[in-house]
Amino acid sequence: MPEIIYKVALLGPTRSGKTSLISSALADAQEFLVGTPAKFRAIGSTLKRIQENRQELDGALAAGSFNPGALAGSQDLTTYELSLSVGKSSLPIRILDYPGGWLTDNTPEFEDVRDWINECNILILPVDAVVAMEHRGAAQTVAARHRLNVAAIEDAVQDWARERVIQKSPGIILLVPVKCESYFSDHGGRRDKSVELRNRVLQETYKGVIDKVRGESRGGQLLSVLYMPVDTMGCVDLVSADWENAPDGKLECHARYRVRGAGQRSVLGAGDLLVAIAKMIAHSENSIERNFLVELWRWFTDEDKALVTAIKALNDRPWGPRVSKVL
Repeated sequence: MPEIIYKVALLGPTRSGKTSLISSALADAQEFLVGTPAKFRAIGSTLKRIQENRQELDGALAAGSFNPGALAGSQDLTTYELSLSVGKSSLPIRILDYPGGWLTDNTPEFEDVRDWINECNILILPVDAVVAMEHRGAAQTVAARHRLNVAAIEDAVQDWARERVIQKSPGIILLVPVKCESYFSDHGGRRDKSVELRNRVLQETYKGVIDKVRGESRGGQLLSVLYMPVDTMGCVDLVSADWENAPDGKLECHARYRVRGAGQRSVLGAGDLLVAIAKMIAHSENSIERNFLVELWRWFTDEDKALVTAIKALNDRPWGPRVSKVL
């Protein structure tokens, strides 16, 4: 069998914290693998990009304040190259990122991205928690939906869900609010607005996304949606979130944070992204369908027993306490 590559797609706007989310997943997942021979790491050019992201974040924390708007957004098509490995056995994981504007402008370049998305069993939808939460009144609410690219994401999700059903291949959407430190009290935060955040994301802003998946499912069990909030920094508190006019003539949210204590980054919740991949692969073990996941599992079982053991261990791991099933 040719080299196996497990594809994942990110579906979100520019500057929604996608690189920081991947960096967080790599950091948080290490705890899940303690005591096992398995490694989850960035490889190739992705390693340098993740290291640069960590340096940017650590530098901001050392300065005593954090301004996410100062971090560079993606301007080019990028593939994050990750690997779950045991010894010489490895599962290459590729996560596609692209300029958020391609999603709304429907550029010719986005056609290749669309093909990748529709081949994936997992879609990760990063959600800027501050943008989802800190809007008041009609103008800011409209601006929040625009900045989160909600309408374009709904359309892309519907195409993906329809393709999953046609191929009779399972799919999962991970709705991942990022920068959630100021809305949870379970990780050093001073207030608990987690219920309000969940309602804002699931019952208001992304309700249409969930409805699209439910409609395409037609009562079947192939598709699911998980809610997975993440602290990508862990040591910051929101100070202000001001909506100001941007160069494109629309309102834009500018968030400012203070750093708690010594400013040591402490990720929470991101490791569940790796668990989701493992559960999706292992889910195919007893499937009678002939699809990519089934072939992948059967190939591992024959050729890479050490890696199968690692995937099974992750599959058996319960979801973190913040994760909840939506659909």
